[in-house]
Amino acid sequence: MLSHSNRFKSPLQQLLLLEERVRRTGASLPEDASQLERFHGIKCLINDVSCVVDIGRVAEVIKVRYVTPIPGAVSWIEGVMNFRGALVPVYNLKQFLGQGENSAGKFGFSEGPLLVCRMEKQLLALRVSKVHGMQKFDFDEFSAVTPRNTDPQTAEFYIDASITSNGISYQRFDVSRLIDVLNSFDPGQQQAAIA
Repeated sequence: MLSHSNRFKSPLQQLLLLEERVRRTGASLPEDASQLERFHGIKCLINDVSCVVDIGRVAEVIKVRYVTPIPGAVSWIEGVMNFRGALVPVYNLKQFLGQGENSAGKFGFSEGPLLVCRMEKQLLALRVSKVHGMQKFDFDEFSAVTPRNTDPQTAEFYIDASITSNGISYQRFDVSRLIDVLNSFDPGQQQAAIA
């Protein structure tokens, strides 16, 4: 049974906690150093780029959810949704990163799954093109990448490393950096500039 302090963690955080507990119980076994230096990631497609997102930042992956539009908001703010009793803003990465027209369908549904991300006590949802599952990567196999673009509204701005696994190249997408940028935008000022 889960302790009271673990009851309110997301399913993905619970999975990581369970894995950590199993690892601790095997503390008397010989250590496998490669297991200690692993990056746990969610494989997803963001604007035609195969990316991995730190699973520690993802509270949940949601396939379909109604999003209530916000009148007058910029196109990359889809609206808000109810997530476990909290109103969470929903950002469309295809719109924000400049690769699409307004994809919000009628009745508040858009294509693509949502990554509900957590940064400290803040929750927000990011609409991505596809989610391909979870995978562990060795940290030492990542190659550092210098951002090719300094525009915060491009995917390359958030890519800090790359890795190839099973013949597929993945880019590590820094969600923390994206959240910082999204928090710095003033949607009202942005809308006025567009109008």
